[in-house]
Amino acid sequence: MTPKQKSSKIKIIVLGAKGVGKTAFITRLVHGKFFHPEAHHSRDIHHRTLTFGDDTFDIELFEVNKSNTEHCPKMDSADAFIAIYSIVSQRSFDEAAELCLRLESKFPEIPMLLLANCCDLNYAREVDAEEGREVSPCFAEVSAAEENSEPLMSAVEGLLRRVMTHRELGQHRRRRSISNVLESIFAWNTRGSFSISV
Repeated sequence: MTPKQKSSKIKIIVLGAKGVGKTAFITRLVHGKFFHPEAHHSRDIHHRTLTFGDDTFDIELFEVNKSNTEHCPKMDSADAFIAIYSIVSQRSFDEAAELCLRLESKFPEIPMLLLANCCDLNYAREVDAEEGREVSPCFAEVSAAEENSEPLMSAVEGLLRRVMTHRELGQHRRRRSISNVLESIFAWNTRGSFSISV
């Protein structure tokens, strides 16, 4: 990492129905492979450092099954969500769509990506891409099984950049809030109604 590069730690929760390819997606993202022994052990947290341009991201991925979302402590500390479904399973899409609605309601400010997996199985498709776009404007179709991971990486990069934009806006709002408080204090002090002694 060069001195000009920024390093940002980002926690991502990966959700979806059983069998949609959550582990395969994480394996492709973290190890660059469709299968890796470490990814299929009992560990639920995975790490990887990604660099896009001058920006470096230290990402932590935490896999959560749909049934565990209500009582998962990691949810409250997430910087982003990825909801995954399989294009060959209408049921998994319906569950992912429901997850998106619940997450948007409970965590409206946290960036989210709806990811359609298994696009290499287009011949067995049950869910059109347009259906995914109707659920979430941040949407992509990928295949964790294919060696060409460019679509997958592009989708993740877009999500990471949305996280950084969200953080910058939050910092700007906090600075504005502090500035407004200080202006208010000094305005009162100028009118003689309030004073600060050190």
